[in-house]
Amino acid sequence: MELTPEERKKIYEEEKARLGASEKPKDIDLTPGEKRRIYEEEKARLEALNKPKKLELTPEERKRIYEEEKARLGASEKPKEIELSAEEKIRIYEEEKIRLGALKKAKRRAIVSEILAPQTLFLILLIGALIWGAVAQIRLSNCENSCSATKSSLTTTQADLSKVNAGLASTQANLTATQTDLTNTKAALVSADANVDYLQGQLTNLQNQLDQVKVSQGQLTNLQNQLNQANAELSLYHQTGITVYSGIQPPFTDMAGAPVLLVRNPAAHDPSWSELENFILADKTDSNYYTVPTYTCANYAEDVYNHAEGAGIKAIYVNIFFQGTTIGHALDAFVTTDRGLIYIDCGGLRQGEAGPSDSDTTVSVKPGTAYVPQLIVSQDGWYYSSMGIVATVQLYW
Repeated sequence: MELTPEERKKIYEEEKARLGASEKPKDIDLTPGEKRRIYEEEKARLEALNKPKKLELTPEERKRIYEEEKARLGASEKPKEIELSAEEKIRIYEEEKIRLGALKKAKRRAIVSEILAPQTLFLILLIGALIWGAVAQIRLSNCENSCSATKSSLTTTQADLSKVNAGLASTQANLTATQTDLTNTKAALVSADANVDYLQGQLTNLQNQLDQVKVSQGQLTNLQNQLNQANAELSLYHQTGITVYSGIQPPFTDMAGAPVLLVRNPAAHDPSWSELENFILADKTDSNYYTVPTYTCANYAEDVYNHAEGAGIKAIYVNIFFQGTTIGHALDAFVTTDRGLIYIDCGGLRQGEAGPSDSDTTVSVKPGTAYVPQLIVSQDGWYYSSMGIVATVQLYW
């Protein structure tokens, strides 16, 4: 019996599911007797399917239906033979067809079960093992051929590598010689660079010395000009009754006999008028009481001088004498960058004396003129009168 392609595929899928995905079922080989028997059974089944039989009732069914019909119609009327409608016949035909299909499937499963008996399964496994062995043998043969070719290629490559090693050894020797020459050349360059650096250093030192000489020459010229100007100013001051002293302590004492001691700051600078004004107004020396003989004008001027120098502001201690008397007076002066020489008098009040709340003043000091202090901060109703005519002025830097 020959199976259709659809039947063969279906049987193959069912067998594959039963055996598992790892084992592929083989095509079914039947003996001539089995094929003949299956063919006859299939032929009879197909004939029965193509020619469904006429519906026949059993004697028991006929009797039961007769009795039911007789009871329905009554004893006086004989029931007729049962006739089925066309729809009933079609329905019964379809039900019979489904039943026969189920029988066909069951019979096919039985056939497959008989075919795939343990002996057949063993035979299939044996054939698979033989096929696998043949494939493995072929792969082994191919591998041996590939290994032989690889071995031959490796031998050729080894020969080429030997040649390359020989060339590399020669190149290494040349490289060593070149490296030696390069080292010698580098040493020579280092020595030359050292000489260049030394000469460059010498040249730089000479240039610096030359620049210093030029600077020193310029400074010397400036100092000479300043000295000439200072001499001219000193000459003018001496002619006008003003004397300037630098770097010495004033030879004066306060009324209690304590010497005036100035503390100079070499880093002090000449202030602007704004900077000087802010400093004087913030300084509280003028708030000290004028007390004879322990704290008088010499003490006020000394404290303002030392406070200014401590704050980095260059100050001048000033001592003046008035005409017609031997009594002197002390104050301070500052050289501002925008208003020139400014005289400051910060003398305070005696205890209990009425006066301005801030007695810081500026004053014009010139021999032959009146000494009249002016309040830096004007206060209504307060002013100073002349203390006398200035005779001489002494300035101590």
